[in-house]
Amino acid sequence: MSLPTEQNALVLASKGGALAVQPTPVPAPGAGEVLVQLAAAALNPIDVAVRLFGVFVEKYPAVIGCDGAGTVVALGAGVEGVHVGDRV
Repeated sequence: MSLPTEQNALVLASKGGALAVQPTPVPAPGAGEVLVQLAAAALNPIDVAVRLFGVFVEKYPAVIGCDGAGTVVALGAGVEGVHVGDRV
């Protein structure tokens, strides 16, 4: 299965700024990370703090969204106990 190179993501342009859905590159998983193809996504209260106060954000624009569920499609180096195809 070939992974897409682009995805739609919820992007925050600046601290306290407007949110917009826009195309972004699909990231490659780094060491100890997994890439999940989302089937469902949601925002939660921490996303409000990210937007309004910039918590956890080091540079803008930033992709936000803390909740999601889907299927693992790629593994970074050193990942154990999770496999491509696992639903998470």
